[in-house]
Amino acid sequence: MARRILITVGLVGASTLALALSSVARMSVRSPVSAPTCAAREAVGIPHTSWPPARRHVAPPGASALRLCRYLGGNTRDPGALARTVLVIQQQQIRQIAHELNSLRRLPAHALCPKDDGSMITILARYPQHRRLAIAVILTGCTQVTNGNRDYVASEHLLNQLETLTGYHRS
Repeated sequence: MARRILITVGLVGASTLALALSSVARMSVRSPVSAPTCAAREAVGIPHTSWPPARRHVAPPGASALRLCRYLGGNTRDPGALARTVLVIQQQQIRQIAHELNSLRRLPAHALCPKDDGSMITILARYPQHRRLAIAVILTGCTQVTNGNRDYVASEHLLNQLETLTGYHRS
């Protein structure tokens, strides 16, 4: 009799555990930070933004997350394909990248960039009130940076920092 009670208690405990585990498996797991996802293929151009802070800064202060989307260039087997995506949520790192972006010098008005092979990193920034901003960093040629409003020249430091984060380097 004691053995039968022990087996029954064991079965009830196992079924309770299985029920608990199945309900945990059904719960949706949300990322603590919602950031835009990268497109599978490189987008053509960054759209103009009417957001006033983005007119004054390449990367306005206050971003809560940055998604780095690394796209392959024309000298690869699959030009324009997404190679890697990285989510940056550490505020110190976000501020450092934004500071570097906002310190860039303007691209000359009629710059020609013959060595541009299409390699790029798109930075998708998330801000409070569901505001989002895209910033393109062209990795070859003139190493242009734009948020759709103005064009800048990327510094070597910025390029190295972004390439280290994404794990891909210019060839």
